[in-house]
Amino acid sequence: MLTSKMSDLLSSPVDEKVEITSNFQELPLPTEDEIENMLTEIRQLEQEEIQSSNEDDDKKQDRNNDALKNVLSDIPSFPETNK
Repeated sequence: MLTSKMSDLLSSPVDEKVEITSNFQELPLPTEDEIENMLTEIRQLEQEEIQSSNEDDDKKQDRNNDALKNVLSDIPSFPETNK
């Protein structure tokens, strides 16, 4: 399935295609520093996501432990069952 821009590009005259592609070529490439800044930002976001996920996992584990304790506390102990 073609996007509207792609289908417009394919159906447009050759001169328009050249103009569109030349517009892309005019965009400046990022500098090394800009790329490094982008990568640093991505790493920070990934780290925040990992930390958030770990905190969620810890909360789930705590809830599971509480549920397990509740279930186990409802089971009578062995000496109580023999009375």
